[in-house]
Amino acid sequence: MYIGVDLGGTKIKIGMVNEEGQIVNSGIIDTDPSHDDKVILRDMTAEIERLIKHEGLQFQDIRSIGIGVPGLVDYEKGTIIYCTNLSWYNVEAVF
Repeated sequence: MYIGVDLGGTKIKIGMVNEEGQIVNSGIIDTDPSHDDKVILRDMTAEIERLIKHEGLQFQDIRSIGIGVPGLVDYEKGTIIYCTNLSWYNVEAVF
């Protein structure tokens, strides 16, 4: 299984995809730009965990998680350098 995340300014959309590329499950949560980045990342993580649990899986069953961020990312460090829709600067996004 794979997970894709779209980090939006008003909503976070999360999809779980199987090996054949079919969407198995998905979720949407609200994003409040006034919230601290840690709160938003915690909410995102909780929704990912909920989807995994709902499918009867464990985190180890997920081959990868991709997160779409509108802005600049240092993927080697796991840092969001700048996220335009949430006005984040240098946010550590390691889960």
